[in-house]
Amino acid sequence: MPLWVWIALGTGFAQTTRNTIARSMTREISAPLNSWARFAFMLPWLFPMAAFFVMHSGMPQVSPLCLTYAVLAAVSQLTGGVLLIMAFEHSNFAQSVIFYKLEVAFAAVIGMLFFQESPSLLAWLGILVCSVGVMLVNMGREFGPGGWGQAFHLDRGGVLAVLSAIILVLCSFFIKRSLQILVQDNSHLQNGAFESLVLTCCIITALDAVILTAYLLMRHPGQFRHVRRLLPRMVMVGMASLANALLWYWAISLAFVAYVSAVGQIESVLSVLVGLMIWREHEVWRQLPGMALLIGGMTLVVLG
Repeated sequence: MPLWVWIALGTGFAQTTRNTIARSMTREISAPLNSWARFAFMLPWLFPMAAFFVMHSGMPQVSPLCLTYAVLAAVSQLTGGVLLIMAFEHSNFAQSVIFYKLEVAFAAVIGMLFFQESPSLLAWLGILVCSVGVMLVNMGREFGPGGWGQAFHLDRGGVLAVLSAIILVLCSFFIKRSLQILVQDNSHLQNGAFESLVLTCCIITALDAVILTAYLLMRHPGQFRHVRRLLPRMVMVGMASLANALLWYWAISLAFVAYVSAVGQIESVLSVLVGLMIWREHEVWRQLPGMALLIGGMTLVVLG
């Protein structure tokens, strides 16, 4: 299999770990502070790596266009992440991630219309199969109207998860464009894939951390009192987020965003298992046929 497939599978495991830990804190802290922990606790790992590359290769040239895409990526990543955490508060874990994983369909359409990324016919079939799988998984829920209508029923958590998916798809394209511009403007980065990934990730994550810190200080300053009590979990969220971010940046630099999103559907399968084993969401047993379709769709995308 191509390298990007293995990397995309890795993002699924890292993202499931991050979301599981983040959900464990949703009843104790606000969604903005939960997202802040993700970005703030990535920086202690990112800054030393970025500093090493700067000392080794010099300060990279960051053009206004590159910075513009980085700001767009930071804002959309921040908004999408907060919406996903809010979705966890209103729906069960598996349901929220399933709706969020409709991103594969959004990525294919947005990529084709605006970013010159047109999937092959076989990949389009895989994307369609994945989307049908998502509906079947939704039919296995205990909530909403019965029958086929249940496949199209969105409660508040589902709507938030879908909005999160659309915004985060745009974020992926902004990240990819920012990364491409940074490499184009710095010739020494063309032979150092990991260096460009770290520098781009550091810029976007620092912007996210600054924006969220300012927001929390102005609107909810008392929230920071929870940091000391939840420090171990916040550190774990940061580590899982760092692994997910670097793997995701790497994967989308090698393949279409829609392809990476499709293979990332492995997170949907993992979220069902987590929902069953950790959160005791027993309705996930009825979601297994949809899971099978999701895996089949992922296979078609890889073959495409």
